[in-house]
Order: sequence, then C-alpha cells, then structure tokens
Amino acid sequence: MISRRGVISGPFLVLITLIFCGVSIGVYLNEQANSANSLVSPREVLKVQDDLEIYRIKEKAYILESLEVAKGKGEFGVILFYESFRSEFLEKVAGDSFMTEFIFKDLYVSGKSLSSEARLFSGQFFSETLYPTGDKGDGSKMEFVRSKIGKNFRLVADDKYKINFPVEFTFYFEEKYIITKVGDKFIIK
Repeated sequence: MISRRGVISGPFLVLITLIFCGVSIGVYLNEQANSANSLVSPREVLKVQDDLEIYRIKEKAYILESLEVAKGKGEFGVILFYESFRSEFLEKVAGDSFMTEFIFKDLYVSGKSLSSEARLFSGQFFSETLYPTGDKGDGSKMEFVRSKIGKNFRLVADDKYKINFPVEFTFYFEEKYIITKVGDKFIIK
C-alpha cells in the first residue's frame, strides 16, 4: 500500500510560505510609511560639477583670447609675451562675475575656508594663489596652471524634522594647460 500523507504537506508548505512572504511584505511597507528619515540630495554636488565645467569652458576661451591679444605684444615663449598674456587673462577672469562667484563661493584652500578673505584680496588671490606664475616655457610650449583649490559645504536633507545624516562634502579641483603654437594658431592641451 502506498501512503498518501505526503500529498497534503507539499501544498500546505507552499501556502504557509506565501502567507509568511505576505506578512513580511506587509510589515516592510508599514514600517517604511512610519519611518522618519530623510535622504540627502546630491543636487548641490551636481551643480558644482556643472558649474566647474562651465568655468573650464570659459577659462579656455579666455586663455585663447588672451593669447591672441598677447600675440601683438611679443613673440610666443618670450617673457614679455607671457606677462602680457597673464595680465590680460587675469583681468578677464576677475571681470567675469560667474567665474569669480564660482571660485569664491564655499572656497576651501589647504584645509581652511577662505571665502571672505579671498574676496577682500581678490586681485592678489587670483594672481598669486589661483593662477601662480608658473613655467614660462621653452619657446615651443608654455605651461599655465590653476592651483588646487576646493569647495567645502554640508549637504543636509530637505526635511529637517525627520532623521537625517548631514554629509560634509569637499570637492577639490585643479588644472594644468600646456599651450603650444603651431603656425599661427595656439593649441591648448
């Protein structure tokens, strides 16, 4: 004789498993609705990244414009050319409100917040700290460097009444341009 007691236990185990899964999902959904936490939005980080990209585009355009102006004042690779280029470039950057606001907002240099100090001495900050006098080149190429600076701020959740964990965010950036002259054109790498 064949025993048929095992026939009932199979569907019974499936039914119990489905009930426990349903209870688990119900408890999860109920707890999610009752939990009081709020997530930090990466919106500010993405905005800084986008603004940095715009800054780089403007910076390259100002470098090319300043090179064209300096071309009339001396031969490429000569100190007079470099100084003319540098002063023209610094004047353009300092006169651009987007670029100065981007640099000075939440400015962080060497572990210190320098927003207000840098605004007070903006000309000196641009010429000595942000764009220091670098390698003038050897006649065939010229280096132009933007020093390492950063942004530092706190990311907090939108809903401050719920549990949230603020995130301290520091974003460093720098750039090094190698400028060469090929024929009558300048190439920036």
